[in-house]
Amino acid sequence: MFGEFIEAKCGRYKFQGESSFAPDLWMSPVVAEVFTGLILVDDRDQELWLSGCLSGYGGLGHEGTRQILEAEGFSTGHLDVAHNYGQFHIRKDLDEPLHVAERRQ
Repeated sequence: MFGEFIEAKCGRYKFQGESSFAPDLWMSPVVAEVFTGLILVDDRDQELWLSGCLSGYGGLGHEGTRQILEAEGFSTGHLDVAHNYGQFHIRKDLDEPLHVAERRQ
């Protein structure tokens, strides 16, 4: 079970490690993956990865991200960041985002 979500990251992320997306035994245990979506981090550093939740433009992906952040108690300023930037990293206890980047055209 998750605790209170206190941090959110949204954008495209590359990671290396055991792939939870391709658990087939024939694949190498170290696989480069790209994830596009929203990552929520709770107060125990557990992560919830949500695909289809995007940012930086109008549309359903952005609106879903906004609704999730609002339901989890992120501030209006944080919701504006989700609307205005294609990639972001925010924490509830900080007014300013840790990272923002414009959406690629």
